[in-house]
Order: sequence, then C-alpha cells, then structure tokens
Amino acid sequence: MSSEPRGFANLALVNRSLRELYLRLTPARIRQFGTNFELSPRDNNPGDDPVIRVQKIAHHLAYHYRISVSAVIVTFRSDMTVPGRVELSPSSEFFVELHSDYRHALNPTVAILSHEVAHIFLYQAGIRVEPVFFNEVLTDTTAAFLGCGAAILNGSSQTTTTSGNVVTTQTKHFGYISVDEFGYVQAKRDAFFRVAQTPLVNRGLPMSGYRTGRRRLRSELSKPPFAPPSIFTRTFDALVSGFRNTAQTARPEKMTFACAFCSQPLRIPLLGKKISVHCPTCEETFLCHT
Repeated sequence: MSSEPRGFANLALVNRSLRELYLRLTPARIRQFGTNFELSPRDNNPGDDPVIRVQKIAHHLAYHYRISVSAVIVTFRSDMTVPGRVELSPSSEFFVELHSDYRHALNPTVAILSHEVAHIFLYQAGIRVEPVFFNEVLTDTTAAFLGCGAAILNGSSQTTTTSGNVVTTQTKHFGYISVDEFGYVQAKRDAFFRVAQTPLVNRGLPMSGYRTGRRRLRSELSKPPFAPPSIFTRTFDALVSGFRNTAQTARPEKMTFACAFCSQPLRIPLLGKKISVHCPTCEETFLCHT
C-alpha cells in the first residue's frame, strides 16, 4: 500500500479522481465535509488497550464520513503483506485488519484507517473505478479531499541515520499516492472551502509534502488562463497571429483547459479579455484570461 514517497507521478489519476468525486457525489454533498478529521482526547486515551483505541478511531472516522454502520471491527495481524485491508459486504458490519507493526503507532494507524474507512464510504456510495490501482488512487483522493488529508500526511515520517561517512534517509508513508500528491489534494480542498491553510499538519515530512503540493497548485494557477499571459507570451501570440493572418488562416475561436478545481475540460471563447467562467461539474466560478 505504498508508492514513491515524493513527486507527482500519479497527478493525472488524482485529478481524474477529483472529477469523479464531483460527478458522483455532487458539490452540495462534498460541502458537507467542511471539517477536517481530528482525533479527540477520547480517541487517544493512553490507558486504552490498542484494540479498543483503534475501534474508537474507526467509529470516529465512520462518523466523519457520514456512513451507516452498525459496527467497524478492527483487528491486528502479523502475517499481512499490506498495512491494512477492509472486508466490504452489503451488511452494516465491516471488518478491518491492520498489521501488528502499527499496534502502538498512533499516527500511522489513523492514516491507514482513513484509507480503509474511505473504501467503505465509496462502497456504500456505489463508486468504483477500474483498474484496481486507479480505484486505490480514488480512495486516497477521497480520504484526503473529504477531510482526512492532514491525518494521512501526519502518518508519514522521515528518519536520517549516519554510519561513518554514510548518511541514510528512510521515508515512510501510507497510501498509493505520494506525500506531495496528498499535499496537492489538501491544497485543492483548502481552495474549495476557502481556507488559507489547515493548521493540523505536523512538522517534518508531512508539512514538506503539504507545502510542495500547495506550490504545485499555485504554479498551475499562475499560468493562463487563470493568470494573464506574460509579456513574452503576448508578444509570441501577436507574432503567431500576424503569421496566421498573412497565411489567411483563421484564428481558433475557442480554447480548451482543465477546471482548476475538478479538472473538467472546459472551452471558452478567445475574446482577448478577462471573463467569468462557470464549471458545470464542481459549480465553481472563476476568472480566466482569454
């Protein structure tokens, strides 16, 4: 249940997943998830047995996702090849298994459970995509975009050890998308809910991934059509336009781009001015420079 810890190798699938969420859940339902998931003191009682603690966390996550369950039963196993897995069924009882390595590791446990309970949410919503890897990316994206992004980021860690002149850095994270991609989804969530930034992300690798994802999103929004073209771009476009006029080639009347929120392909007329664009999928309205 892991991929490369850094980078944006799966960004296209992440954005396809976001579009799928908007289409299948509707923006109105997504707006119900305006609160980020956060552990309560009751969830993190040091005196609790680890099994009791994970049961409480699982139930809290089920409540956060607004899913109908009679029981989420969590157990630990030592013979698993993945950090966690969930058994999905039509009944209202769900069984989650976690690797025993995380029995006493709170942040990794929350990160794993956030993904597994998101599987239950998508199952009950009737949302599944193929192939399997895309479905796992959809599950990660769903978990982060519906409020568990900080919790999943906080499950990641980076340790550096020195032996003689050799320095070794080990990175640990959970999910099928990278730490940076989780940060990107969290940044898109922040933008959707008009939040400057979430204060729940821990220092170290979690904060680094969050900031890298935010920078990636800002970079996308700093380019046309979301931002005015640079002087170089305007000069180049003028030269191309002049060449086309000379060659008696008609200038394209529309331009196509991906919505900044949900990546829905949009087409707008080339009017040479700033216009307001409404996306029918995520129902967001924003200014574009044509």
